[in-house]
Order: sequence, then structure tokens, then C-alpha cells
Amino acid sequence: MITAWTIGWQEALIVVLFLVGIIVLPLPGRLFPRAARRTARWSHRFRAPAIAAIHEAAEAFFCSYPEGEYTLRARERFRLTFVRGAWQVGPGGRLTPHPQAPPADRPVLLRVLLQPRPDSLLITLKHEVPGGAAPAADARQRLTAHFAREASDFRAYLRRSFGGDRRQAAPRPARRIETLQRHG
Repeated sequence: MITAWTIGWQEALIVVLFLVGIIVLPLPGRLFPRAARRTARWSHRFRAPAIAAIHEAAEAFFCSYPEGEYTLRARERFRLTFVRGAWQVGPGGRLTPHPQAPPADRPVLLRVLLQPRPDSLLITLKHEVPGGAAPAADARQRLTAHFAREASDFRAYLRRSFGGDRRQAAPRPARRIETLQRHG
């Protein structure tokens, strides 16, 4: 007696998905190198005194920075986004790096994140260099030095313009247990 072995549509779907997963998913990295490109990122974080006009101060500094002026792209409550270099508007209004940009005009995306604290402001500068292969070691070192200098210049600008860290932090309240022991 010979029994026929049949599979249902659920099993066939699993087999097809398995084959597609093995064959198709690894292809973009090998056959399409553009899909495998990554964005190089740098991040600098520091504290500054609480400044009421921090949005205007950051915009004034980065839009007039002598070593590469930025253009304000987006302004949100706690985030500013600036761009510099060769960009083109892609589909849907998205910014994409210009493909024929010279290395000196490398596109840079800068996000300034402003996080208020009770006695200060935590500022994070995130630089992104999108598209293309990862920068060579010497280009990466130059960009790292440039972005670090940019962060220290912004910090110095805030100190000069708004008085720096002269302001004392507000005294912390005594803990309730210590207060009760002293009086009790």
C-alpha cells in the first residue's frame, strides 16, 4: 500500500518563504553595494546654563560659523536640524547627498538636541555624514577634529554670550530623615 504524501498551502508557504529568505535577503549587500552604505556619525555632549533663547543662539552660531555655514532645515521644541554641503531634494522632499559632490563640499547633517535640566541644559550635537562608503581613516580624523572644534567653539560662544558657568546651582533641599533627626 502506497500512501501519497501531500502538503497543504501553509507548508508550501513556509517552504517558499524559507527559500526567499535564503536567496533574496542577502542579495542587497552583495549585488547592490549602495544599499550596504552606512552613515558616519559623531556625537558631542555638554552642559550649559539654562538659556531662554537657546534656539536663537544655536541658529545664530551655526548659520554664521566661519568654517562652514549651516542652513537651518527644521526647528522643533527641543531639536534643531542644520545642513551643510552639497544636498539635493529627493522624492517626497527628502534631502539626499548630491552624488557628484567634491570631497571638500561633503554633505553634513547636524542635529542639536536641547534637553532641559533643573539647573542647566544638556546639549547634544550629532553630526552625520551620509551616503558613500565610510570615509578613509585620514578623512575621518579630519572630520573628527573639525566636529570637536565646532563643539568647543559653540561651547565657548555660549560662555561668552550668556555668562558661562558663573551661576551657582540651586541648593538641594535637605532630606526629610535628616531634618527630622536634627529637630527631634
